[in-house]
This record gives sequence, C-alpha cells and structure tokens, in this order.
Amino acid sequence: MKTINASAGKLTINLHEKGSQQHTFTIPDLKFEIKVTAGNPEASGTVTLEAGKTYSFKCSYDGHAAAGMVGKIVVG
Repeated sequence: MKTINASAGKLTINLHEKGSQQHTFTIPDLKFEIKVTAGNPEASGTVTLEAGKTYSFKCSYDGHAAAGMVGKIVVG
C-alpha cells in the first residue's frame, strides 16, 4: 500500500501509463477518478483535501486493487 502525505487544500494528481495497460486513480470518498489507456497515456485532475482526513485511493479496473494498486492520502 502506498501512502501519500499531503497538505490541506488543492492537490493535483498526474497519472502516466508507460506501457499498454489501462489504469485509474480513484478516490471514492471524493467521487474523483482519472483514467489512462495506451491510446491516452496521460491524465490529471485536482481535488480539494480537508485537514486531518485520510482518503483511500485505488485503481478501479478489475483485479488491479487486489494486485496492490491501492493506497491512502494522509492530510496534515
């Protein structure tokens, strides 16, 4: 599990696929998701984080979260 430490406020997330897979960066609590594919290998988006919260994130494609593509964002 990956942990990202962040400050409260806006956080820009950049996702880049270096191969030919499809992936997402999904934060369910914020209803936030960006997607990359082989044909569209870069995506970015900005979320607003609240101080003192922890947000879980994952890749929402079947089997990817189970393969370890999960983590949390800890907001200081």
